[in-house]
Amino acid sequence: MFTFRRPPLPLFALSPLVLACAVHAQAPAARLHLDLPAASLDRSLSAVARQAGVQVLFASSLTEGHRAPALRGEFTAREALDKVLAGSGLVLRSRGAGTWTVERDTTIKGALSEVRVTADADRESAFGPAGGIVARRGSSATRTDSALLETPQSVSVITREQIEAQQPGNLEAALRYTPGITSFTDGAQSSSDVYAMRGFAQTVGSLLRDGMRMQMSDYYGWEAAEIYGLERVEVIRGAASVLYGQTQPGGMVNLVTKRPTATPHHEVELQAGSFGRKQIAFDIGGPLGGSGDWSYRLVGLDRDAETQVDYTVDRRRYLAPSLSWKPDGVTSLTLLAEYQRQTGDYTRPVPTAGTVLPAAQTIPVSRFVGEPGFDRMSNERYGAGWMFEHAFSGQLKLRQNARYTHFEHEGQRLTVSSFNAATGLATRSAQARRGSGKLFTADSSLEARFDTGAFSHVALAGIDWFRGEYDQSILNGTAPSLNLYNPVYGAAVATPTAGSRYTQQQTQVGAYLQDQIRHGQWAAVLGLRHDWVRTENATNAVADPIQKPTATTGRAGLVYLADNGLAPYISYSESFLPVAGTDIAGQQFAPETGKQWEAGVKYQPAGFDSFITAALFDLRRQNVTTPNPNDTNYSVQEGEVRSRGLELEAKAQLDRGLALLASYTRTDIEVTRANPASNGSTQQGKVPARAARDSAAAWADYTVQQGALAGLGMSLGLRHVGPSWGDALNTFQVPGYTTTDLALRYDLGRLDGRLSGTTIALNVYNLTDKQYVASCFNNTVGCQFGGRRNAVATLRYRW
Repeated sequence: MFTFRRPPLPLFALSPLVLACAVHAQAPAARLHLDLPAASLDRSLSAVARQAGVQVLFASSLTEGHRAPALRGEFTAREALDKVLAGSGLVLRSRGAGTWTVERDTTIKGALSEVRVTADADRESAFGPAGGIVARRGSSATRTDSALLETPQSVSVITREQIEAQQPGNLEAALRYTPGITSFTDGAQSSSDVYAMRGFAQTVGSLLRDGMRMQMSDYYGWEAAEIYGLERVEVIRGAASVLYGQTQPGGMVNLVTKRPTATPHHEVELQAGSFGRKQIAFDIGGPLGGSGDWSYRLVGLDRDAETQVDYTVDRRRYLAPSLSWKPDGVTSLTLLAEYQRQTGDYTRPVPTAGTVLPAAQTIPVSRFVGEPGFDRMSNERYGAGWMFEHAFSGQLKLRQNARYTHFEHEGQRLTVSSFNAATGLATRSAQARRGSGKLFTADSSLEARFDTGAFSHVALAGIDWFRGEYDQSILNGTAPSLNLYNPVYGAAVATPTAGSRYTQQQTQVGAYLQDQIRHGQWAAVLGLRHDWVRTENATNAVADPIQKPTATTGRAGLVYLADNGLAPYISYSESFLPVAGTDIAGQQFAPETGKQWEAGVKYQPAGFDSFITAALFDLRRQNVTTPNPNDTNYSVQEGEVRSRGLELEAKAQLDRGLALLASYTRTDIEVTRANPASNGSTQQGKVPARAARDSAAAWADYTVQQGALAGLGMSLGLRHVGPSWGDALNTFQVPGYTTTDLALRYDLGRLDGRLSGTTIALNVYNLTDKQYVASCFNNTVGCQFGGRRNAVATLRYRW
């Protein structure tokens, strides 16, 4: 286990913090089979010490900022430690009895200055592997590579290591153990990712790719991201327009793409599983040529599967090449491209009766409400972009990121219009959609580091811009009825012909300023942004009035960094979201606004690979449209929704291969201001549909380090989501549910050295096959089933 031991005086004098990795010693000369990813130097040293059963003592001031390369193969403890330290300017000194110390190599002339340069260039990055489930740095909350401990806002990071261990099938599944997020609010879907944050549904603008807007509209599947192509997922909870512009107040999710790596990386993965799942994926990258200036990465995937709903498939092809050029230590250019094609369908809602309300029979999870020969959907997205960075000096840096994305959607489907709970007969309607869209985003910023007296600053000034447009035709028609208790498929469906064509062009320009200030043990973040938005909508070529809203948003936060690893903080932040339409006087609606106060504490103990956070928040969404009390055919912006709550999260990478994760969320969300509708009903005092008050999750992962079972890993996860209201007027509740996830894996290299790099795994989601309704949004036809038991076997080879 990790302990603190006092090393000899010369080493102890280097730093007040000395980390000792101590375990029961085995023979130091024993050969170890290691498969360690590239990580920070202290983490790699600790990992080798744990697996070797030796003690390694080092001052954290020596290892801080250094990274160690990936380590795969068979080594003695000494060989492994030497490889980890290679190029760091540090050496290993034996103290006897399986104990070593890490010291600066005094035989290298100028070693100190060389180490400083390496540390600045190779420190643990917010854009790469974290070396475990615990991330220490992030970029999404500040647009800079910043320590999470110094960020006065709730941020969670789902690392690549966590993704590989849990094997989520999509983004929603990857988010399910994260506090403040309700996944699967639209049920188990394969073509889109739908979730809520702090009680608010997340729609356009709340999903980012490498810090840039990812979608233009609410097309089915525009936002669907391939989880295999991501290095990490960062979650910012609460209002966050000050850096990214228009968005929902609940927060944002930033997807960090896998990027070229200077360390060779080769991986091929085969999967087979429930519902006929078959998938092959590869992730290959490394240096190009011998100069070290160029590196590449190529990520791809092909999946063919059915789903838990009859006659519904999940097919996807994904390819993401990228290329990096780093001619020197101050300039870098990364080119990225992506292609994704999704064939399948959006799982439509089923009636409330027969699912959460009584009926003559129960509607099964597998029930398909469409027609096998009619329903279909395909989405295609492709794009390319660049990330450029140049450091004029150690104090001034220029960045520019840009991306172009094109999206096409085509589909037709039947949906249930009404339902007779006694007979099971459902009337259906037909709809066909065809659309295309494109989006170009760009962000340019200058980062300056300087001091003013005793205050140090990381100042950021930038301008971001996006222009998007989409063109969508929606056709509607009639369809034959279907008995949902005893369906008989095969009825002819006429092609829908009546409908409309919708177009939109939108441009947003935002200018932002941010200052991260450090004074002793105090850290502060101040930010200000102004946005100009122009939106042009048209229906059947008849243009609506052009909307030109503007908004100014800000943020301020303060955190105190105590010596014991505690970091209490307080912050205020804002968001805005344009609202379409006009009031009774013909005046355009002002943007909705979000205003949030948050107070919390973060804890990152020294010498213990963990991160714990607790946050209290008060978030208000204002300028919400509500019926005009003088004429309910019109709306006024007098509505407000308030969300208050508590969020807890703990992650730890413990000794001897144990990783733990736990989270809890309490969200009290309520419509605090609303006017009555024409029938006299009002949402005031009600809880929005689909918003669960309580949720909790826990996950443990353990890998056997020694003995006959060495290389065997297992994990167990529990997730609970409390009851939620099924409609806006709170006339009925959807029961809560608890699911269990289980995983087993084995490193075949422990069995036979010739199989080094080969791993087999089995992940089972919803182990007990709990059948439940994930959420409902009205009291007639608006319920979605959660995911049934799903087992996936994986064979992975790395070299």
